[in-house]
Amino acid sequence: MVLQAALGLEADVPSGKITVVPTFAQAYGPLTLKGLRVADMPLQITIKADATASVLAAEALTVFHERS
Repeated sequence: MVLQAALGLEADVPSGKITVVPTFAQAYGPLTLKGLRVADMPLQITIKADATASVLAAEALTVFHERS
């Protein structure tokens, strides 16, 4: 849960949407999370020291970097 809050990670599985808005990432970055799965699809999140995020996700997932 702490990591989920730090990454601002939310998954809307039925819609195939992932939101990543690093809130506290500067305290944890740089950081790369590998082996994550959402709806049985692979997900990798990299947070840089400046709190920007890059996400590698399956094409079926839509990634947002701002809350909608």
